Amino acid sequence: MPTPRTSDFFSDTSRVLGFAVLGMIVGLGVISPFAAGWWECYTQESKTYLVMAWSAIAAGVAAYAYLKLRPPGRKLRIDNATLEIPGIGEVSLTIDDTQREAGWRIFVELATRIATQELKPGTGLIREALASLYSLFQLLRTELKAMAAPTVAPGADKGDMQAVALAVLNRAVRPCLSRWHPQLKQWEDQGLPEGLWPLAELCRKDLETTRLVVVTLATQLGQALGVSHAPQLLGSPLAENLPEFVSEDEFARDKQQVELRLDPKRISAAWRIHVQLATRVATRRLDGGTGLISEALTSLHELFTLLRDELSGLDAPPAYAVSGDTLEAIMLRIMNEQLHPFLAKWHRKYEAWSALKDRQDDWPDENACRDELAEMQDCIRHEQTRLERLLGITRDS
Repeated sequence: MPTPRTSDFFSDTSRVLGFAVLGMIVGLGVISPFAAGWWECYTQESKTYLVMAWSAIAAGVAAYAYLKLRPPGRKLRIDNATLEIPGIGEVSLTIDDTQREAGWRIFVELATRIATQELKPGTGLIREALASLYSLFQLLRTELKAMAAPTVAPGADKGDMQAVALAVLNRAVRPCLSRWHPQLKQWEDQGLPEGLWPLAELCRKDLETTRLVVVTLATQLGQALGVSHAPQLLGSPLAENLPEFVSEDEFARDKQQVELRLDPKRISAAWRIHVQLATRVATRRLDGGTGLISEALTSLHELFTLLRDELSGLDAPPAYAVSGDTLEAIMLRIMNEQLHPFLAKWHRKYEAWSALKDRQDDWPDENACRDELAEMQDCIRHEQTRLERLLGITRDS
């Protein structure tokens, strides 16, 4: 809370003294002519005391009149204040005329932007709020460049307007923008509306945290500049009760869920792959020695080629690693972890046996091949279940 020092009274005190001297002169000039008759009745010492009394009365009346008639809301000038900056602690702020002008411009911007206005659930647009924060960031950075270099060493418990501006930038605006601007842009670049953005709720939480930090700093800045009703105007919270930004774990979890969603092109590709898996030998058991191994191997080889062609036809995935249950990850796991190892082993063995001219009996490795085929089919069915979740298909148990 800003507290004025003794030296802070100089500005108003000079005005009070000026009115007091004026009152004394007027008092003596008006009273003396009427007192000329009985003035001679007093001794020199009494005259001195009388003049002092008249002067004191006139000065008091003039000072009282000034203090009563001065413009409402006028405060004694504050040149020193203590601010509580979130994440830093108390900072003693020194305010000269130059700092005061810069501080007032910063206060006006903070107090009038969306950054200090609550964005209640279901109201307003997140894009507009982020755009306002970005323009605020640009303005504060421009203001910082125009200021003189800080005169206080970093880490000291004293500061100036640069400390306030940097606190707003680095403690509130930058964390919110760096996290949410690219996420919302990636969603919008897919032609999807903000109203369907799954991360909207988390983003609004961070926007509210940003707003409370900005409001807290703006309120303290306003009080330091003499805006007596800043807390009431901005609805400032208590600095010690400020919420935290959404944790990285919570952000990463929800972000992954968005990244797993499919765009229209991937939905079409996923459905084609689902149909192929559901109808080919990759997921259909050859129970009781039924079917021909040669046909099964041919079908698996065709499936590998089909998956490779589908994967090549997709656009590059969004800006995240191909991991988890993305369409690309599912396809790559089926190809590289299941089909390729199986075919590399058994297709070659079968081809080598088929090339023998004097073969008399059935393929001696057929049972072993069928056993490994069944194991691979189980793994592929797990991948098919993940693919169904991406497509929103529910399977009856």
